[in-house]
Amino acid sequence: MKYFLLLIIAFITLTASSQQKISTTESTLIPEGISINPKDGTIYISSIARHKIIRINKSGKVENFIEEGEEGFLEGLGLKVDPKRNLLWALSNQRQGKWYVSQIHGFDLNTKEKKFFHLIKDSVPHLLNDLVLDTDDNVFITDTYFSAVYKFNISAQKLTLFITGPQLKYPNGIALGENKILYVASYGTGMLQIDISSQQIKPLHGYKDSLMAFGLDGLIYDKGALYGIYNAGKDRKTNAVIKYALNEKKERIDAEQIIDRGNSDFYDPTTADLLKNKLYVIANSHLSEYNGNKESITGIENKLLPVAVLVYDLKKYN
Repeated sequence: MKYFLLLIIAFITLTASSQQKISTTESTLIPEGISINPKDGTIYISSIARHKIIRINKSGKVENFIEEGEEGFLEGLGLKVDPKRNLLWALSNQRQGKWYVSQIHGFDLNTKEKKFFHLIKDSVPHLLNDLVLDTDDNVFITDTYFSAVYKFNISAQKLTLFITGPQLKYPNGIALGENKILYVASYGTGMLQIDISSQQIKPLHGYKDSLMAFGLDGLIYDKGALYGIYNAGKDRKTNAVIKYALNEKKERIDAEQIIDRGNSDFYDPTTADLLKNKLYVIANSHLSEYNGNKESITGIENKLLPVAVLVYDLKKYN
């Protein structure tokens, strides 16, 4: 498989609010998903516009992990490193005429070989958006357009509809908590909790700001708290990273804390991942510009900034 050197190095700086900032020199990715390999700290980022995945190693070297359109990769969304199987799970989608094409990819982290693949091609709208792994050989995936969560069993290589219904409208970010509870960020019905065993779905109450609770993209669970990325505001000054501390039973929000809001790098922040008490957030996807330009970067290149990942030390927010 072709191994192409994309960029020499990513730039690592400190922003005015003292969090770390990692940026590349490429500006036309329209980045969406991010995941980090806990074994070596490599950062993986998916590209909507370029139909590829890049990776940034600990030294700052940036490379194409998956080349543009390689292995049929489409508009890249959710990513998740699977250290147990040495895989990178990735979702890609594209509307092709009357067809909505959504794909699940499982790439070997060393060889980049495609180990798993599943395709949905339907005239009914689908958008596989985000994903999370459990400890029982399953990948749970949100389908935003179909208002559903799917379960992909890795051993059986079988995709099944896990849950759908009026309580689950336009799901986006998904995270796995304790006691086999899935947390879902839904644009239509807010923050939700789903018991995997019973498949019971309930609202996650206790939030203070309802606009943010109904406008979260990425969602991360860690040590009894959820971290959400808000990007549904009218302008970037309202975009934010929020911590939701849960109660002892992990079924209600006890406290809500703004970690960052209105950051000058916030041009549609999307998703996040964790590594050693640090939260890595894609700060500038430029999705508003991309979608407003009929899902194209042609003609708006000068409006797009190099990809920026902001890193927050979560020990400061305990």
